[in-house]
Amino acid sequence: MDNLPTARRQINMLSLREPEYRGDIDGLRAIAIISVVVFHAFPSLAPGGFVGVDIFFVISGYLISKIILSQTATGTFSFLEFYGRRIRRIFPALIVVLLFVLAVGNAVLLKPEFDQLTKHVVSSTFFAQNFSLLAEAGYFDRSSDMKPLLHLWSLSVEEQFYILFPILIVLLNATRLRAWMPLFLLALAIASFRWGHHVLKSSPDDAFYLPYLRAWELLAGALLTATEGRIKQILSLHHWLPHIVAAVGMGLILHVIYALNSTSPFPGRAALWPVLGAVCIIAAGKESIFNKRLLASRPFVLIGLISYPLYLWHWPILSYLRIIAGDTPPTTTRIVAVGLSMGVAYVTYRALERPLQGVTFRRHPSASSLALAISLCCIAAAATIGNAGFLDRYRPVALIGNTENFTFDGRFENDICRKTYPDIKSRFCNLAKERTPTVALIGDSHAMSFYDGLAPLVSAHGGNLLNIGGFSCMPVFDAPLHSHGYPFRTTECIGAINAALAEAVWNPHISTVVLAGRRFVNTLSDDQRTAVEKAFRTTFDRLKLANKRIIYVLDFPELPLDPHACLRSLPWVTPKCVVDASRPLALRQAQVDLIAKLASDYSDITIVDPFDVLCREGRCSVLDAASSLYIDDSHLSRDGAAFVAPLLADAIFSPSHGITGVAAK
Repeated sequence: MDNLPTARRQINMLSLREPEYRGDIDGLRAIAIISVVVFHAFPSLAPGGFVGVDIFFVISGYLISKIILSQTATGTFSFLEFYGRRIRRIFPALIVVLLFVLAVGNAVLLKPEFDQLTKHVVSSTFFAQNFSLLAEAGYFDRSSDMKPLLHLWSLSVEEQFYILFPILIVLLNATRLRAWMPLFLLALAIASFRWGHHVLKSSPDDAFYLPYLRAWELLAGALLTATEGRIKQILSLHHWLPHIVAAVGMGLILHVIYALNSTSPFPGRAALWPVLGAVCIIAAGKESIFNKRLLASRPFVLIGLISYPLYLWHWPILSYLRIIAGDTPPTTTRIVAVGLSMGVAYVTYRALERPLQGVTFRRHPSASSLALAISLCCIAAAATIGNAGFLDRYRPVALIGNTENFTFDGRFENDICRKTYPDIKSRFCNLAKERTPTVALIGDSHAMSFYDGLAPLVSAHGGNLLNIGGFSCMPVFDAPLHSHGYPFRTTECIGAINAALAEAVWNPHISTVVLAGRRFVNTLSDDQRTAVEKAFRTTFDRLKLANKRIIYVLDFPELPLDPHACLRSLPWVTPKCVVDASRPLALRQAQVDLIAKLASDYSDITIVDPFDVLCREGRCSVLDAASSLYIDDSHLSRDGAAFVAPLLADAIFSPSHGITGVAAK
């Protein structure tokens, strides 16, 4: 355009047209990044601040499509130049942040954490982080706070859009369908939105991470570009219309920032409001009072200019603070972290992003982009080497130990069990030996936690341990609730546990049935408690009628601690690794009371309480010497299972009945 700076036109060797610079759009970027950073650092201040990402999507769709549509219209569009510009815009800051994340991770992360990080680095370099996170999403997935590259999912979605969208526009332009472009973009956006809203009900993780379900947000910006001329004509009918549209847009954004929170169904319809808000603000134009006086002001523009490096930097810094401390850092620390993020982002913008963005070489215009791409691939190669373990010898010894204690790999099922019981559709299926089981361990993930420690001891006594169960599955016939007291989302547990208990009843070789489950996290109503008692009585009666010995294992203490932090051995950090036993005791008291009431009517049932093994002298610790007894705040590690297993084995192979553990005192 005529008012582009001369220097910028000289840099562009192909004389490609760029959109006119609008300071108010940088100001809108500031709104987006401020909301995201505040949400991550102080979620109570902006509970819906995550919608800043949706605002970024609209801005990106608008600006990128403006470039593509204008250049395809004049026949000057070049895929090589387009992607070269994207590389020079995105890669420099990304390379530095990935190097930082890898270096710090090498110093403070345990091996399973570091292995996950290296996978995230590789997926981020190829802009597939959203797919990696989607593959990890599930019951045992680590907290999002503990993933330093979690935020790069949005960058991956954007880049995936940028790969396909230019191709689509060029094809439409080549087939003389340009006049129908707005309708085509509108149809795509509606299809993406409706599909995503439908998927949100059944698979919220898919709706959040999959690019074709978030594409409508970028397409909203593209549609604004395609219809901008008509929109300007409409807004020019009344001089006050642009001002109202901008104010309405900001109102929509502020509303969702404070009306939504991390538990709100999202994206779906909830994402419509920040997207519409961003569209309204951009459509209002740079001359609207709100845009001109506020968004285009120097403070907002400055923050907008550093929004990309600030987005890259703030989350790894906050995440590593959380990882090292093992808990949410103090408010003062988070304030310092945000300030540090802004300072590093500004330096990155001034010293790296801005100088490299326009660099090309006269004889080899693509050389700088190629060099950046090779550098990013080298980081991926370094991460792959780290993931393979070749750098373990150079890492602190404390971070390499306990590797098996911090992974669920191989704990859910084994081939022997799946081969023996192909018709039982359970999440957990473990069988120690390829022969008939003699002891059945049935229940949820807390029951499964015991398997690795108990199986060798059962085998040593000439028996064979079978473990069948599922996530949050109460170990009773026709369970009325999840094991922790929440209503069922699906009936998956009922089928799996009914099949497992039926196998225990009808298999004459199974002499002992061990039932275990998590404490009641949710307070049971009188009706729920009555239903749970009835289900347990039915289960006990059917097992007794089949002449099975019944052992019920009370829940082990859940400790609100991070076992990873307790093993980092950082001299300047002293994480909390021990808690008073009264707290975990109180948390599971409802379960103890219910089982004690049932036990009064079933004197031949053995109740095992692991509390006196895991908590001593009124204190519960996540560590035993240099070993972690927990994999997280709610599940035993392999060493933890081995630590408790002798107590369970004594109950199984002892001829006595009654209560074993603290409850017997």
